[in-house]
Amino acid sequence: MKRALSFLLLIFLLAVSVLPAGAVDELTKVEAPYGIVYRVYNDTVAERVSISCLFTDSCAEISGMSNEKTMKKYGISDVNTYVQIDYRIDGGNWQFDDSWDTTPMASGYGGPIPKGDTVRTFDLLYLTNESTRKALGDIVRTNDKGQYVFDLENHTLEFRMRVSMLYIRNNAEMVMTSDWTDTVKVERDVDFGKAPAELEAPKAYNPRVEYLEDEMPYLAFDIKTPESIKEAEAWLSTQMPTYIQLQVDIDKGDGSWEAADLSATSSHYSNETKTVNLFPADVDDVSEMRLRVRYLAYLETDEGTVPLYSDYSEELEFEVPRWSEGKGIVHARCKICAICHPLFGQCMFVLGGILLLVIVIVAVPLKMYLDKIKKKKAAEEAEKKRKLEEERKAYDKAKQAKKNKNKK
Repeated sequence: MKRALSFLLLIFLLAVSVLPAGAVDELTKVEAPYGIVYRVYNDTVAERVSISCLFTDSCAEISGMSNEKTMKKYGISDVNTYVQIDYRIDGGNWQFDDSWDTTPMASGYGGPIPKGDTVRTFDLLYLTNESTRKALGDIVRTNDKGQYVFDLENHTLEFRMRVSMLYIRNNAEMVMTSDWTDTVKVERDVDFGKAPAELEAPKAYNPRVEYLEDEMPYLAFDIKTPESIKEAEAWLSTQMPTYIQLQVDIDKGDGSWEAADLSATSSHYSNETKTVNLFPADVDDVSEMRLRVRYLAYLETDEGTVPLYSDYSEELEFEVPRWSEGKGIVHARCKICAICHPLFGQCMFVLGGILLLVIVIVAVPLKMYLDKIKKKKAAEEAEKKRKLEEERKAYDKAKQAKKNKNKK
C-alpha cells in the first residue's frame, strides 16, 4: 500500500512540474482588417487616398492589451499594434520588404491602432510631399487648377493592408502579422453607397464609480460597438468626411438629464472603457444616478449640416458612494444632523430620542405597576404580621388565664 501511494505521489509531482506556472492563452493569430472603404480626396492643394478599415472584436481586444486582464490572459507585458499599408503602381512590385515582418513601423503608410479601436482611417500617398511625387513618377500630374492629382485614367494604383503586432512575452520581443487583405484598385469615382439614414443605439454596460488613490472619483462604463456603427464610421470618415460622436447624459437623482463630457481619449465609438469626470457636489453624499448614451453624426447635405442621432441606449443605474478629500470613501451624510453615522438609514440622534421616549413610555407605567405590586405586597405582609401578633397576644392571654386558674 505504501509503495502504491509513493508511486502515485511521484506521478503527481511529475505532472505538476511540467505544467506552466500560470495558465495563459496562446496568441496564434491576429485577424486582418476588413470592410475597406476609401476615397480619392482633394483638399484643393493635392490629392490623397483616404482609407478606412474595420477590425474584428478579437483584434480590438489585442490592440487594447493595456487592459491588465487581457494582458494577463495572454501572458504579455507590452504590446503595440499597427496597420501596414502596401501599394503598387501599374501592377509592378509592392513596396513590401522583409523588414516589415520584423518591424511593424517599417511600413511607410498606416499607423498604430489605439486600444479598443474597431475603425481606423489612414491617408495614403498625400501628393503635397515632393518625395512622394518623385517616388510615384508618371502617375502624378497637375490639373488645370495647378493641383497635384493621380492620373488614374492612364495608370493603376492598388493597395493592400494587414495588421502587425509587436509584443513582449517572457522578456522576448515577438511580431505577429495577419494575412494581407485582398488587393484594392483605386478609382476616383467608386461608389460606396449613400450616407447612413439612421444610427443603431449604443450597447453600453457595466456602469461603476472608480477611484484613483487620493483622487476624485469618476464614472466608468463599457461600450460594445455595433457592426452597423463601425460601417457607418468607415463611410463617414472617408466620404463626408465627418465622424461619429458619443453623447452621454446623466440623471443625478432629480429625474432630469444633464449632458456630461467624456474624458476618454480614444474614439467615441471604440470598445474602450469610457470615463466621465464627477464633481465634488456629485459625491457629497451617497446617491443613485442613471446613465444613458447615444450616437451623433453631422451630415453634410444640400440643406446644410444636419445632425443624425441614434436612439438612446438602455438606461443604466449606478450608485455613487460619498467621497471626502483626504479621506476617500466615507459614510453617508446624515440628512438631519449631518454629523452622525446613520443606522439603518436613520439619524442616530433621532433613533436615540425615539429609544429614550420608548424607555420613558414603558418605564413610567412599569414603575407604577411595580410600585403598586410592592405596596400591595407590603400591605399583605403587614396584615399577616398583624394577624400573627393578634394570634400571639391571644395565645399569651389564654396561657396567662390558664396559669391564673391553676393558682386558685
